[in-house]
Amino acid sequence: AQGAGENGGASHMRNFLDCMRSRKRPNADLETIGHPSSILCHSANVSWRVGRQVTLDPKTELFIDDPQANALRTRPEYRKPWELPTV
Repeated sequence: AQGAGENGGASHMRNFLDCMRSRKRPNADLETIGHPSSILCHSANVSWRVGRQVTLDPKTELFIDDPQANALRTRPEYRKPWELPTV
């Protein structure tokens, strides 16, 4: 949205609501911007936690030959009462 960052996110929220009504893609599309940028941050966090470089397979989004790193891709337990639903 134009003026992003200048109005506390109002432009971003307006674009999101407009896209819900029009069925158009938002400026900050989750598929092309949100997910790819967040997976890089998560990968860096996993690398820091295992204490070494990790290699991510871009197709599977799994760490190549690295069960220790792959175990950190999700939380096995959440604090009560939170839980990850089975889909």
